[in-house]
Amino acid sequence: MLKNTLSDCKTHPALCQARKRVIEQSCIVHKNGVYLHQKYTMARQSISLNEPNDLWLQQQVHTKEYSSKSEVINDLIRQERFRQQQLDDLRTRLILAEQSGYTKENKNEILLAAKSQNGNL
Repeated sequence: MLKNTLSDCKTHPALCQARKRVIEQSCIVHKNGVYLHQKYTMARQSISLNEPNDLWLQQQVHTKEYSSKSEVINDLIRQERFRQQQLDDLRTRLILAEQSGYTKENKNEILLAAKSQNGNL
């Protein structure tokens, strides 16, 4: 459940190596350049893991990249949600491209236009 509060991230995303992916995916950039994130309340869940997955989770916590198994699971879910959003965006772009019809541009012109829109690919 989403709380209606925002707070400063403790670390700027560019400086945070171990948790950079998590912070970049959950941060909102404020007008003044201050990085903010939304606070969520945590729902308790009970899950069963097979032995290889449990050992892998324990290893992630043991290497101190994460502080708990819950943090690892939440990060994995955030990454999958982000990946799914990217796939949905790509599908939408492909549908729009198919619906737009043919072009008279050659492949070099198309590549140049794509690079100028998205930065160097």
